[in-house]
This record gives sequence, C-alpha cells and structure tokens, in this order.
Amino acid sequence: MIDSKLIVLAIYFSILLGIGFFASKRITNISDYYVGGKKLGYWIAALSARSTGESGWLLIGVTGM
Repeated sequence: MIDSKLIVLAIYFSILLGIGFFASKRITNISDYYVGGKKLGYWIAALSARSTGESGWLLIGVTGM
C-alpha cells in the first residue's frame, strides 16, 4: 500500500518537473516570465486576476472579520 502511494507520488513529481523543464525553455526574458510575453488573452488574464483575489490568505482573512 505504501509502495503504491510512493510510486504515484514519484510519477506526479516527475510530471511536474517535466512540465516545468519544458515551460522554462520557452522563457527568454523577464517579460515572458512576468506577463507571459504579452500573449495572454483577455479570458486568461481575467481568470488569473480572479484566482489571485481568491487566494488562501484572502479567504482566511475574510473569515476572521
């Protein structure tokens, strides 16, 4: 049981490392890193802004009010 969980975890981390490795090859300057090379559509930018506002610190802070 433990071995299967570790295998799944290792596969998950290797997939994440692979995605990060291939994504890092597309970044050529700091603009690509911070603003996606200004190639993001309106929907992606709006969803990114919304998800930033709904982050964990905001939800925890609002419940404490």
